[in-house]
Amino acid sequence: IQPDQIETVLKNHSDIKAVAVVHAETSTGALQPLTEISQLVHAHDALLIVDAVTSLGGVQVGIDVNEVDACY
Repeated sequence: IQPDQIETVLKNHSDIKAVAVVHAETSTGALQPLTEISQLVHAHDALLIVDAVTSLGGVQVGIDVNEVDACY
C-alpha cells in the first residue's frame, strides 16, 4: 500500500474512523510503511489498526513509535 493511496481515500471520505492494514504480506514478506501511514491516519483523526500476525517477532513493528492504536 502506498501512503498516497491512503491519503486520497481519507481526503475523499472524511467520515472514516479507522484504517486497518496488514503489516507484512505473508508470501513475499513485503512490509507496509507504518510510519507514513500512521501519520496520515492520525492527521485525519482516525485510528490505526495493524495486523502483525506474520511480522511480530520477526521484524520491528514499532507499535509505540508508530502510534498504532490496536495491533493483533
